Amino acid sequence: MTSRATTRAGGLLLILVAACGTSNSEPPTVAIRDAGGSTVFDARSSDAIADLGVPLPRTERADAAMGSIAARILDYARTAQTQPSFLEMIVPMYLVHAQVTGRVDDYVGADLASEAWVAQGPSTPDPHRLRARVLTTLHRFDKAAAELDTAVKLGASPAEVADQRTALAAARGVSPEAFARAERVARDAPGMVSIADYAIALAERDQLDRALALMPTGLRDVRDPSVIPVAWFLFQWARLAEDHGDRVKARALYAETYRRLPRYGEAGRHLAAMMIEADDLDGARAILTSLAAADPHPETTAMLADCAIRAHDPNAQALVAEASAGWERYLARYPAAFSDHAARFYLGVGADPERAYALATANRANRATAEAMALLVEAALATHRNAEACAAADQIVAIGPAPRRFRFAAWKAYQACGRSDDATALGRALGI
Repeated sequence: MTSRATTRAGGLLLILVAACGTSNSEPPTVAIRDAGGSTVFDARSSDAIADLGVPLPRTERADAAMGSIAARILDYARTAQTQPSFLEMIVPMYLVHAQVTGRVDDYVGADLASEAWVAQGPSTPDPHRLRARVLTTLHRFDKAAAELDTAVKLGASPAEVADQRTALAAARGVSPEAFARAERVARDAPGMVSIADYAIALAERDQLDRALALMPTGLRDVRDPSVIPVAWFLFQWARLAEDHGDRVKARALYAETYRRLPRYGEAGRHLAAMMIEADDLDGARAILTSLAAADPHPETTAMLADCAIRAHDPNAQALVAEASAGWERYLARYPAAFSDHAARFYLGVGADPERAYALATANRANRATAEAMALLVEAALATHRNAEACAAADQIVAIGPAPRRFRFAAWKAYQACGRSDDATALGRALGI
């Protein structure tokens, strides 16, 4: 689950595990070698990191941080058998672990633990607030809102749940309140999370120049950092740079993120995608194979299938089938949370546009974001539903200054359904 609104909500959870690691030392260079022993990828190979305008902090080793989280989950789970209040402590650990690895089992753990805590303490507000946080992450928005209502009825003040309601509104669609809050928090309490949240909010308003100029300030006062929040911050910076078209900086930041936290699935896959675009299939496959060995994920498998197809590997279709089975397993458990990811798979190597359209339609029904609308545009165009694509394009344009890649989807829709005047106007705004 990688929408920007979900990313902002998840960023706050990183603070809860900022002290998980113990040793503060520079992580090693990540060098990945092929079967013959030759180096195919070195995560420190780019000089672009030196041009970021701010020194990067030292962090503890990733294996120490991830091992600490896993150990705490096991310890808290044992203690919770006799002291149910420890369920509250397990949930953030599961969510942060899931944010790194993307594993559905971690989301299941957070889901079941938060549900159990509500069952153990239904007369107090805190279990319901935490349950709402989990449900928001899983894109079960109506149930999340109901939990917040219950928390207020049980004594939580509206002010106590205000931030959660704002995060929920942002995850569901455009939220002026979310932007105002991100701006205020970044101003009043600047730090990695608040600065990144505000930069992401600016990017969603197509203000990428301002967003990128803001990012160095998030690292100017980092004290004793854990690797996970730092890696999260660098990954957000990389995404902004990629959206801005600075592919050199984006690749360098993805590489640095991956170097610091090799199990960070999203960072590794974004880096691999850039390597595939550069025809570096060996390097991409090495990274993806390493990710798959540590934390199997259908998106990783799908990218390995893409590499295999490009290399005319006879195992390609078996990998496609494996990725499809993986996505269907994720969808069976949490359809709202993974419908967008699975739709993109079926638009790509999954080669099932009708399945993609059904998933994109369900995703759009649940979320009124420009990202959801753009995905529906792509799926509608792929299934020759041009009129529906243009209707979704109208919604993107109506939102206002959405990110360029989403407005580009709208431009394609206008061209496909013959609305040349609208295509020309939008193309002019996009510099096409």
